[in-house]
Amino acid sequence: MNRLITPVIGTCHDSFCQLCCGSASIKSQSATLWEYLETALDLIELEHARGNSAPIKLAIVGRDPYPEEAIGIPFAKPTIAKTASSLSGGVIFRSLGVDIHAWRGNDVKILFEKLLKQRIVFLNASYVFLGKGPLVQGKHGAYLHCANTANSIIVNGTEQVVLCGEAAKGYKWANGLKTKTVLAPKFHCVPHPSARVYNRNEAEFQKYWAPGALVNMFGLQTVMSAVNCGR
Repeated sequence: MNRLITPVIGTCHDSFCQLCCGSASIKSQSATLWEYLETALDLIELEHARGNSAPIKLAIVGRDPYPEEAIGIPFAKPTIAKTASSLSGGVIFRSLGVDIHAWRGNDVKILFEKLLKQRIVFLNASYVFLGKGPLVQGKHGAYLHCANTANSIIVNGTEQVVLCGEAAKGYKWANGLKTKTVLAPKFHCVPHPSARVYNRNEAEFQKYWAPGALVNMFGLQTVMSAVNCGR
């Protein structure tokens, strides 16, 4: 296990937390998540040793793992097709300039690993599903803090952070901040990429989630050019 994350093993101890892994039903999700986070941390540690203070170009942070067909990696589903057709996955990849349907492999993990090598990481504000209602600090605070203990190491080494929907609120609470606190410029509090959010604020939604929007906003064009290649 990467030495950076050893001191911050999950702290909420919920049996359904992907970090704390107390339930047999999510062991495979937990193993996938830890492998993914450790890969990101290995990359950060390597680049820090080379003098690069912000090895990750972009972190995209969701609220929590949706309970249907989660595999451990945020926003990922068991297959390429299911990831592309999910409420958020297809929107995010189009915004990153990636035609997920053109991906030439069947293993969705390889796609996310390839994006990580391109310095793009996916995180969740909580690694336990928090239900379909709004976030409540007293009810969900422990789960947000648990995820933040691991996420913060990655976020600190990231140039730009996109906080999707209530992930912004969750991030602020986990760091002892008030809901209305204005974050540092590298943090972008954006609408959730779910298509159902589109009609609430179309202009803001399109700013971040239109095809190629994140590529253009954060200068990812050259970084993304090799994503559809094999391993």
